[in-house]
This record gives sequence, C-alpha cells and structure tokens, in this order.
Amino acid sequence: MREECNEHLKDKQRVEWRESEDRYYDVMPYAENFFNNPNYYVNASPITINTPFEFIASQGPMAGTLESFLDLIIDKKVNRIFMVTNLFEKDSKGNKIPKCEQYWAEPEETREIGKYILRTESL
Repeated sequence: MREECNEHLKDKQRVEWRESEDRYYDVMPYAENFFNNPNYYVNASPITINTPFEFIASQGPMAGTLESFLDLIIDKKVNRIFMVTNLFEKDSKGNKIPKCEQYWAEPEETREIGKYILRTESL
C-alpha cells in the first residue's frame, strides 16, 4: 500500500521551500493542493472529504508567519481551529524549544499581531 501511495505522489509538483516561512524543508504542500495567494504564504492545504464542513491542514505558525497565518484564517473565514501540537518540544538534549507560536490572546486580554488585534473572550 505504501509503495502504491509513493508511486502516485512521485510526479506531483511540490511548492518551493521558503526558508523564512517553512519550519521543515522536507514538509511541503503539493502545488495542486495549496492556497496560492499572492498576498500571503502559509504552508497549508485544504482537506477534501465527504462532509458539509471544509477543513484546512496547516503547520503551526512561527513567530515570523503569525500575520500570514491570520490572513489565511480571515481570508478563508475559518471559525474553529483545532490545534494538535504543543507550543514547545524538547530537542535531543532535553532543552525546551518553540514548536508553534501562540496565535491567540489570553482570556480577557488583547494581543496585537501585525495588522490584527486579537481578543479572546470567555463564553
């Protein structure tokens, strides 16, 4: 099964790696399944499944990509975000290193990210 999948993907064109905007040089979206917007760049792809909902898979934003990440959120009218990673991870020596930048404000506080002012309110 893995060989069939690899065979299917071998001719797919990948988006060019952008060192300042991509966390990993070997995890790139496929060009045919990528949000190609000239106003922002986010390593993200739509997920198509048989459901009335639309999904986007994205790497967690880094400090330098927060505003572009929020541009995607606004542009695609995203109303829910499910984060499945931690903000930090440990390197091989056990040191805590950033994995994903926090892209929300703490409850009842505001946070400015580029042109955006975020506020998280308690429900």
